[in-house]
This record gives sequence, structure tokens and C-alpha cells, in this order.
Amino acid sequence: MKKFALNCNIDKLKPFFIEEGYLYIKDLFSSELIQRIRNKVLNELYLPGEIQNIS
Repeated sequence: MKKFALNCNIDKLKPFFIEEGYLYIKDLFSSELIQRIRNKVLNELYLPGEIQNIS
């Protein structure tokens, strides 16, 4: 699993898995799709801060 630091409303990110403030993206997603998900979170949901790959 890829693990990204995240602080946001869980309802906006279904079907991704969020636990204790972290967003988990399953490895079956391609790197390109993971990047698009990160961009969507940052650009479309207007979340503060940076999402950081910590895995």
C-alpha cells in the first residue's frame, strides 16, 4: 500500500482507505493514477499542505 499523510473529510475520498489521518491507495493502482489522485486531492478538494509519500 502507498501511504500518504492527509488531513481531510473522509467522505470526499471514497473509495480510498483512510485511517488515523492517512490516505491509503492500493498498489493495484498505477503510479500515474496515484499521481492523479494526489493532484485531485490537492487541486480539486483545496486541502491545505502537501501530500507526502511516506512509505
